[in-house]
This record gives sequence, C-alpha cells and structure tokens, in this order.
Amino acid sequence: MEIGTAPAARYATGMSTPKPNTPRSDHPLAGMALGAVGVVIFGATLPATRLALQGFDPAFIAFARAFLAAIAAGGVLLVLRRPLLWHRNGPRRDFGALAMIGVTLIFGFPLLVNVAMQTVPASHGGIVLGVLPLLTAVFAAVIGGERPGA
Repeated sequence: MEIGTAPAARYATGMSTPKPNTPRSDHPLAGMALGAVGVVIFGATLPATRLALQGFDPAFIAFARAFLAAIAAGGVLLVLRRPLLWHRNGPRRDFGALAMIGVTLIFGFPLLVNVAMQTVPASHGGIVLGVLPLLTAVFAAVIGGERPGA
C-alpha cells in the first residue's frame, strides 16, 4: 500500500485497509516514550493529591477526578464514534461486574487514597502503590488457577 493513497483509491484498486488497532507511529521508541510519560504522571499522583488536600475535601477531589475522567472518556467515545455499552447488540450479563469495577476504580480507590494522604507522606503511599501491580499479578494467578513458570 502506498503512503499517500486515498481511501477511495484503496477500495478501487482492491488494496486492503489498515486494521483499526494498528499503531500509528513509525518511530520505534514512541511506545517507550508514552510509557515513560505515563509512569511520570502516575508517580506524581500522590504528591499532587497531597497538594490538593491543602485546599479541598478528599471527597471533592475524588468526585472531581471522576468527573474529569468521564468528560475525557466521553470525548474520546465521541471523537472515535464508538458505541456506548448499552447500545451494543449482544449480552449485557457483564454490565453488573463492569459497574462494580467502575465504582471501585472511579470512587473507591481515589477516595481511599485521598483519605490516606491526609495521614501519611506521599513517599509511603508510593511504596504501597508500587507493590499493587505485583499483588495484582499474584491474585490474578491465584484466582485464575494459573501456575506461572519459574
């Protein structure tokens, strides 16, 4: 496929269209750079929370964070023209589990982190947050009945 080929020309010549989930960057380090930015942002979460707690209530911070995330997610859904969950044709049996995950991730975790940051330094909270991915992997293996190799 030629780089400058218009979509209509691809259909006319029988050329295949790219898959929708293919990476769009040609630079080999783009993923590493975006990952590093994500790590820095995640690492700044607790210090930023400590700063925000100087002027706001923990519940307000948690709900404001959820509101901003919902606005961003809604914008992405609109721009990408993705269907909403309840508009899909298919089983809705996972809606309850998805709702529970949303409540815990959007409200539970941020609210508990906000309350914790009132009593402990951000560096102590960072240690706990650093252990969370390891514990997630351990519990996923235990619940899933998997036995990881050495």
